[in-house]
Amino acid sequence: MAKVKDRLIFETKKMDAVAQRKANREQKLRAKESHANKLAEKAKRKREHFQEVEEWANAAARNRGSALQDDADEMFLKKGQNKKREAANRKYGF
Repeated sequence: MAKVKDRLIFETKKMDAVAQRKANREQKLRAKESHANKLAEKAKRKREHFQEVEEWANAAARNRGSALQDDADEMFLKKGQNKKREAANRKYGF
């Protein structure tokens, strides 16, 4: 009777081990799929982000030439040489 009981326990453990391996295999497969989906989504967001940045840069480049310049831009563009350089030029005849 003990042999039969041992045999039944052994068979039960064997079936449980097989079921556990099968569940682990399925879980591993689902984890791989999930990870692949996450990577694909991340790549998609990155691609879309860089496309938006490129579109923004192109729009800024198109608008840069036709945009109205404000007073700060004009002052910066018309600034010329500083006073120290102008004094040196007058002093030494340049």
